[in-house]
Amino acid sequence: MRSPKRQIRVRVQAPRTAIRARGGLRFDGPPAKVFVGAAKSPRTNLGGSDRSFLWAYGKICRLEYITGEAPAVFIPALLTLSSFETLLSVPVIEGMAVFAILYVTGFMVNALSDRDLDLKYDSFKHEIGEATQRLGDRTGKRLLALHLGAAGAITLHLAWELSAPWLLLLVAGGAFLALAYSLDPLHLKVRGLVAHAFSLALPGFAIPFMFLYFVAARTIDAQGWMIIGSFTLTHYGLTYVNQAYDFDEDSREGVATPPVRLGLGRALNASLAMVAVG
Repeated sequence: MRSPKRQIRVRVQAPRTAIRARGGLRFDGPPAKVFVGAAKSPRTNLGGSDRSFLWAYGKICRLEYITGEAPAVFIPALLTLSSFETLLSVPVIEGMAVFAILYVTGFMVNALSDRDLDLKYDSFKHEIGEATQRLGDRTGKRLLALHLGAAGAITLHLAWELSAPWLLLLVAGGAFLALAYSLDPLHLKVRGLVAHAFSLALPGFAIPFMFLYFVAARTIDAQGWMIIGSFTLTHYGLTYVNQAYDFDEDSREGVATPPVRLGLGRALNASLAMVAVG
């Protein structure tokens, strides 16, 4: 979000004193000086008390993306379930909870790793940097550990109930790729087109859909694999559009996202192609 319009600030220094004298008024003291300048933007108060913990937590978790995340959580269950009662079963609810937590955790990791960079941007990302600074490194890392621990505990219970220990490996692999996407030393987000696709498409779309499809249907048939592939390709294509929004800032800061590597036009064409094929 761009900063509010600057207001004009006027300051008068050392005004001259009016003294009544014979024949009228005379002024004593140095000439008055008037300074005109821009008032400081309210955005400069980073981490101030006007920003609550809940505001900061919501920003780094990107809760405004809920409408975009919901399909990844609900579509697999809706495609495979035969009744509303099954939708409310414990395994399905736990499966949804796991990836609801992991989705926002991925956004949190990205916010923590890109804090200094986000603060340089003049887009909505600036507020994400402010929120990360408001929480501080220690609180951010504790929240990250809490999220990962909660998702891991629910997955462990789910794997035990369904006798499917490979679900633990699936979630662990997805969490690792999500961390590697944003964090050094791997930071796969900027390691080339293949690394970007591998570290974002799999943990962001393919693995959650595969996990939830299996939890709901107890198997993945040929139709399921086709849906998983289509969903992954379509939504990964849309990430090119999202990252194109920061093309100018990423280019200036040397962040080699796909739109920066390909150029804005080619990246948007690639996005359109992936969405059309998916």
